[in-house]
Amino acid sequence: MCVSYAARRVRHFRVTLVLTMKILCCDCGVLIEPNSANMCVSCIRRVSDITEGIKRNLSIYYCKFCQRFLNPPDTWLKYELESRELLTMCLKKLNNFNHVRLVDAKFLWTEPHSYALIIQITIQKEVFGLILEECINIDVKIFKQMCTNCHKVEANDFYRAIVQVRQKARHKKTLYFLEQVILKHKASNDCCKIEIEKDGMDFCFRTPQHAHKFVDFINCFVPCVHKESQELISHDTHNNIYNYKYTTLLTIVPICKDDVICISRKYAKSLGLANSILICYRVTKLIYLIDPLTLQSFDIFIMLAVALSAKEYFRQPFPGICNMAQFVKYMIVDVENIDKYFPSSAHRNKF
Repeated sequence: MCVSYAARRVRHFRVTLVLTMKILCCDCGVLIEPNSANMCVSCIRRVSDITEGIKRNLSIYYCKFCQRFLNPPDTWLKYELESRELLTMCLKKLNNFNHVRLVDAKFLWTEPHSYALIIQITIQKEVFGLILEECINIDVKIFKQMCTNCHKVEANDFYRAIVQVRQKARHKKTLYFLEQVILKHKASNDCCKIEIEKDGMDFCFRTPQHAHKFVDFINCFVPCVHKESQELISHDTHNNIYNYKYTTLLTIVPICKDDVICISRKYAKSLGLANSILICYRVTKLIYLIDPLTLQSFDIFIMLAVALSAKEYFRQPFPGICNMAQFVKYMIVDVENIDKYFPSSAHRNKF
C-alpha cells in the first residue's frame, strides 16, 4: 500500500506530540512529565518521607583505660576513630534499612575531643515508580564506660594465668633479644599486664590458652624449659565449678653467644669431644658449641660443633667461665708458621 509523503509527516508529528507531552502537577501545578502519581518530585518528597523510621541519634560506649568500644552485647573491640570498622558497628546498631537502600555512608569531621561523631548516610527508595534519594546526618554520642577487664584490673583480679620468664645470668642480652622479638611479632597483644622482676619478666594473661600460646612462641626463639603449677581460687560445690590461677615458670638457659664454658670430662666424652673448654658461637632453640683445640691430619684446624637442647643442658648444667664483657681486644703484629709442630694429646688435656 502506498502512503503519501504528507501522511508520513502527520504520523511523525503525532508520535512526536505523544512523546513530548507534559502535564501539570496535581498539587502545585508545575509542568512535569507524566508519572503514576501525577506529582512533581518536590511534592512527592513532601508527601512521602523515605527517612521515616531511621534513628537520628545513636549512643556508643568507650572504655578510656583500654581504648576499646562496646560491640553489643558484651564484646569490647579496639577501633580507631572514624575508621571503617567503627562505621560498620554504628550502622549495625541502626538496623532500620529494610524499607530503603543504603547507598553511601561516611563520617563528617568533628573535634576529636568532643566525644561526638556525625555519620552522613545516603539512602534510596522507590516511590510511585520514581527513585528518591536523600542524605541525612546521624549524631553519635560517645559515653565513657569501664569494660569488664578493666574492672578486674582495678580489683586486682584480672588474670587467670601468669608466665614467669627467668634467666639467671650476669648480663641481659637474651632478655633484650626476647623483648625485641615479642615487639616485632606482637606476641604481647593478649597480655593484660607486664611486670619487670629481678631476673626476668612476668606476663599476665586472662586465659590459660593465651599463656600456652605465649610459651610456645618463646620456645621457638630461645632455649628454655617450663614448669606449670595451679592454685585453686574458688570452688562452687553446687555447680561443681573450679576456678584456678595457672603459673608457668619458664627458665632460659644462662648461656649466651661468645661465652666460654667448661664441661666435665665425662660429659665431653659423651659428646665426642676431646676437650672440656668450649665456646658458644650461636644460640637459637639449641645451644651451639665448638671445640677450638681439636686438630686433624693435613695440618687443618677443625672446629667440631655440638648442638644441645635446653633439656640436655639442665640435665647436666655447666657454668660459663667468662663472657664477652671480659674479653680483651688485641692486635696481631706477626705470624710465624710452624709446620712440624703438633701438640700431643697429653698437652691438650693438660690445657
